[in-house]
Amino acid sequence: MELDQLAPRSLGNSRFASEAKRCARAVDSWLTVARRSVGTPPRPAVLFEVYNPFGFDAQEPVIHALAGRGLVEVHVSGGVEGGLATHRIAALTRAGIHVHPLRAIRHRRFDAVVVTEGPLVNSWRSSRYVFLHHGSGFGIGTSPYAFEILESGEVDYLLALHPIEVRSAYAHFGHRLRGRVRAVGQPKLDRLANATHPPRALLESLGLDPARRTILYLSHWTPTSLMHTWGEEILGMLRARTELNVLVTGHHHLWDHPARSGGVDWRARLGWIANEAHMRLFPQSEDLVELMTAADVAITDHTSGTLEYALLHRPIVLFRHPEYAFSDLEFDVLLRRTANVFSHVNGFAVAFEQAIELESIDHTRRRELLDYCFCHVGNASLQAAIAIEEIAESGILTEDAASASVDEGAAVRPQR
Repeated sequence: MELDQLAPRSLGNSRFASEAKRCARAVDSWLTVARRSVGTPPRPAVLFEVYNPFGFDAQEPVIHALAGRGLVEVHVSGGVEGGLATHRIAALTRAGIHVHPLRAIRHRRFDAVVVTEGPLVNSWRSSRYVFLHHGSGFGIGTSPYAFEILESGEVDYLLALHPIEVRSAYAHFGHRLRGRVRAVGQPKLDRLANATHPPRALLESLGLDPARRTILYLSHWTPTSLMHTWGEEILGMLRARTELNVLVTGHHHLWDHPARSGGVDWRARLGWIANEAHMRLFPQSEDLVELMTAADVAITDHTSGTLEYALLHRPIVLFRHPEYAFSDLEFDVLLRRTANVFSHVNGFAVAFEQAIELESIDHTRRRELLDYCFCHVGNASLQAAIAIEEIAESGILTEDAASASVDEGAAVRPQR
């Protein structure tokens, strides 16, 4: 059964083309029903479009969960185009997952397409596009990024991070979202929930001493981000801390999007890091989760990265630009209570020293933050896989308890 889309997806340059594609989908659906009726039903086919390594961090555990359950065929496209390292693509192939270049999927039919941004290729024979959060923040302002993509008609279903997001979605879209949203949590957190400390093999492979404290520097791309304000000054301070290991990375837009990098070639600008024995630069890191697990302390302003690293229950040095405020005040308070916060380079040294001297964080305060932001921690990959199987099989998500109890007219907390 197909549901009307929230908004029409543009699949052709003419009304005739759109109608032809609609008819082709109807024929595909009829053939599928016919094959099932004669006892030879094909397994539903699910495609994961890889936009970049950050998005793949969320997709990868779901891909393997689906492959392990064996109820659907699992396909991946865009791996090479999305900047995935060869060994990550090879791991998919070894697991029996079909990997395709983007150009090969345009005319194939999939029962569900899972994306972490807007679709890379509109496969005109596929009509069920599922949004899986690539980050762990709900979005900034009152209309989160996921809602904007749903409203545009580019995607049809939302795998939400938390029941609060489900309630917000119903308040925003009303009955149009029935059967299209479920809270599954953040799959990439499953790895962090079970992480050991620290992974010696990674540090040794980088030529770093695992006996030293390791610092992760992670910046967002926005004009008020760490890198665009005091980032270089702070990296200069860390340059002098040769008793530490320092891992430097940032949001992928810093490295590959000139308009969002401030017109700066950050790879070249930070090229000096290659000459520092205790520092390593990871432009568009292929596995941010791996870097997080290696770090004793994180220096960041990246909302999603902060929340993900928070799951490791290790100290966080958080940059908050004085001109940037979260709309969700309760979230802001919870975050500040479990991090060492600074808003100017002059306050960094104190915040940093306090963090690296901590023997243990306040676990109660950290848990309050995590409970506020996430659900199904450690089990999100399975929850997402089950939801995707339902979408691929029937096109409808059955309501979970959070969805069933929604009062569409009720006020919800502001989104960040």
